[in-house]
Amino acid sequence: AGAHVFERDPREALGLAVETGKATNMRAALQAYYTPPALARRVVELSGVKSGDRVLEPSVGEGALAAAVLERVGPDATIVAYDVDAVALRKAADRVGRRVHGSFACLDFLEVTPEATYDVVVMNPPFTADADVRHVMHAWQFVKPGGTLVAVTWPAWHRSPSTAAQRAFAALVASVGGVVENVPAGTFEHTDVPTVIVKMRKPGAEQ
Repeated sequence: AGAHVFERDPREALGLAVETGKATNMRAALQAYYTPPALARRVVELSGVKSGDRVLEPSVGEGALAAAVLERVGPDATIVAYDVDAVALRKAADRVGRRVHGSFACLDFLEVTPEATYDVVVMNPPFTADADVRHVMHAWQFVKPGGTLVAVTWPAWHRSPSTAAQRAFAALVASVGGVVENVPAGTFEHTDVPTVIVKMRKPGAEQ
């Protein structure tokens, strides 16, 4: 009674607490601001995913985007998902993994070798230190000609790019005629960081 059961190995968080005298916010440390259901549905709607598509979700979190894909097209899509957080990944796999074709792997997506074999990429990447644009630009290499990528990002690259990574991403979006949509303030429960949705379609063969 009164005990706290940790979802993940507590040794790192407890060790840092002893060393620093401060509690560690694991959500912030992992940049785990999971996609709210309504936003997940909007991202998936914009992606135009259809039955039979091969879908990549590079930072699956607890599976909101994968669940929205499943809700839209049923179990006929193939979903390949990655996340660095084994606990969240397990929740995502439990949530949708048994009802779709595909795989869920605990890996840093930036270390995955690109293969341009996906019809659709949907993603809500980490944001800190241009992580969002780096993840999206890496994910772009996985989209096959005629495929679509839809991502939630921090708006700095779009409104006032100040780093090389932001400028490179803005140039990429412009070069393919990407579309940007503002996300309403207060959409995320645990952060008030502003966000936008960006949609890009890779030139080439029709899907």
